[in-house]
Formats: sequence, structure tokens, C-alpha cells
Amino acid sequence: MNWPFHPDRPELPYRAARAATWQEELHLPSHWDLEEINIDPMEAAKAGGRPTVVEVHVAPRRPVKVLWRDSTGTVWRIPHDWRRRRIRLPGYDVLVAQDIPAEVALKWAGKAVSVNYHPGSLCCLPDGYRFRDGEGGKWPIKKRDCVLLGYGNREEYRA
Repeated sequence: MNWPFHPDRPELPYRAARAATWQEELHLPSHWDLEEINIDPMEAAKAGGRPTVVEVHVAPRRPVKVLWRDSTGTVWRIPHDWRRRRIRLPGYDVLVAQDIPAEVALKWAGKAVSVNYHPGSLCCLPDGYRFRDGEGGKWPIKKRDCVLLGYGNREEYRA
């Protein structure tokens, strides 16, 4: 199937030939993530982390839009990159202690990386992340040993 967007880079313009809209079921972000994007706290508490149906909109040369309707009927836009976290990996010793091979630990220790994180799904670790080494390896790392730099795919910026 020729998808209209690249799943790892949803912010890129789409190669869709025409506009399309469809419904899809997904797990919403946690209630904290929903509140972070200014969704009413009561609605965020009701829906956070639970499966729901969203409406996905794609159009040529436009970013994807994901719309969710809360229990009151209000429509909210969910950022396309809500599952992404920007983290700083721990030092070499911590990586090696978590069974990361020495050559991978040496290359990635202390680096900022983007990782997927959507609790409640079967692909994510409940207490950690998986980072990619650029050579096909996916390495689990404990959340407690990482520093959360932000949400989404964007690079961190100095204040």
C-alpha cells in the first residue's frame, strides 16, 4: 500500500493525490499529555490513555490532522507526534549495566534521541523506552535513567 505520509516523519508534506478523511481507532495520550495540549482537564481525565476513534485528514502538501471529539462533542486537534518523546540517554556505565552492547553504549551515551512512547499499547515498555542505534538495533532503556527533553520530534533548544 502506498501510504500518503511517512510514519516516522509526519510533519513532512504528503504526496497524497487528493484529500482524504478516515476514522481510525487509537489509544489517546495520557491525561497529562492531553492537558499539556490544552484539553479540558475533566475531558482529559475521562479519555486519557484509552482507546477511541479519531478522524484523520490528509491533503496534498499539508500536514496530517488528527481530530478527536470529547464526551461533550467538542472537537480537539491531537498533534501528530504525540507519541514522540525527546530524551537524553544516560551515560555509558548505565547503558552497559542495562545490557546495551559496549560499542552501542559508547556511541550513544548522553545523546539526545527521539523515541516512541504511548503507554497502554503493546509495543511500548511500561517503564522504559526503546532507542534505535541507526543500524537496525532497538535497545530498551529505563525511563528513570533518561532525561525528558520534550515532546515531539523537534530538537531541544537552549532557553
